Amino acid sequence: QTNFLLAGVPEGSTIGADEIFEALKAKDILVRYFSTPRLKRALRITVGTPTENAALLTAINRLLETKNANKI
Repeated sequence: QTNFLLAGVPEGSTIGADEIFEALKAKDILVRYFSTPRLKRALRITVGTPTENAALLTAINRLLETKNANKI
């Protein structure tokens, strides 16, 4: 059993796992990023409380919305 997820960023995405990691870190939301070749497109996210999980999802959604808006 574990208390974390390994979430992959799809190939061709407009944002990388490293960028997501840095943006979340700036909001004091800590996840793990590994720069090794096999894991560089993924984040390890510890399962938190419902409030923490909601904050994480909100931050990621806002980041993706901003990134996609800048792409248009």
